[in-house]
Amino acid sequence: MVSPCALLTKGHDAWDASGVAVSGNMTNVAVAYAPRPTDEEPTLLTMTFVAPCPGVLVAAVRGELDLASAPELDTKVRAELHRHRPRSLVLDLSGLEFLGVHGTAVFERLRRRCAVSEIRLSLVAVPPAGERALRFAGLLTRFDRHPDLGAALAAAGHVTDRAR
Repeated sequence: MVSPCALLTKGHDAWDASGVAVSGNMTNVAVAYAPRPTDEEPTLLTMTFVAPCPGVLVAAVRGELDLASAPELDTKVRAELHRHRPRSLVLDLSGLEFLGVHGTAVFERLRRRCAVSEIRLSLVAVPPAGERALRFAGLLTRFDRHPDLGAALAAAGHVTDRAR
């Protein structure tokens, strides 16, 4: 099955003063958030946002989602939801290395916010440790989950096609 959406695959190498890297065109926009790397401080979490087709926003999360990084994820996702106003939000967790209790709380807040705004929220490629954390918090069954990004985009495209 071919996904109804095409992802922007260009890398990001230009950073502005706020630590935001941007590339894209009028159809596909990708925004990456990560602090500028330094020798003293490793980057714990990076987020890349892509609007691969109308009504769909994909947020790829990489690294560790814990007490230190959870507030940043919450803030950045809320800003991108406000900017794009999608009908479907896909969180690609294939690069997630650690999910702490504060990260699960962010996911639950996002789920509630999306439900109120009638935005479909899907989790993609939740790593085993992430599944355990979400199950322990009693949240795992509250999310639509997909094994890969293609399946999530196909489901999101189907939903956005029906909404038209």
